[in-house]
Amino acid sequence: MISPAKSRSAKEKFDRLASEKLPAGTTIVVSEDEINSYLRYDYAPEIPRGISQPYFRLEPDRIYGSAMVDFLEWQAERGASPGPLLGWLLRGQRRVEAQCRYTSSDGWGRVEVEWARIS
Repeated sequence: MISPAKSRSAKEKFDRLASEKLPAGTTIVVSEDEINSYLRYDYAPEIPRGISQPYFRLEPDRIYGSAMVDFLEWQAERGASPGPLLGWLLRGQRRVEAQCRYTSSDGWGRVEVEWARIS
């Protein structure tokens, strides 16, 4: 269950990771609820206009993510235009989903997109 408390917990963990002052071998575990709480509460002001309802599900070696995206609003926020054809095809809110495979070791991570879908 997502909550402001879980959001604060995730933020503290992310801040520790960003500090780059962790001793070698340190493990930090962030739960699915902490990530989704962080997106809902602490990180929400950073999410660009046009993107809403972000959600992540963690699986062994995989991450599933989804969000509602209004491509025209998102592009306008960035000062860009998708052009008339894409504007027509992508107008309105669309669910965007992706599944990625991730690996990490020795302080490095790699994410490979396995599939992505726009409704």
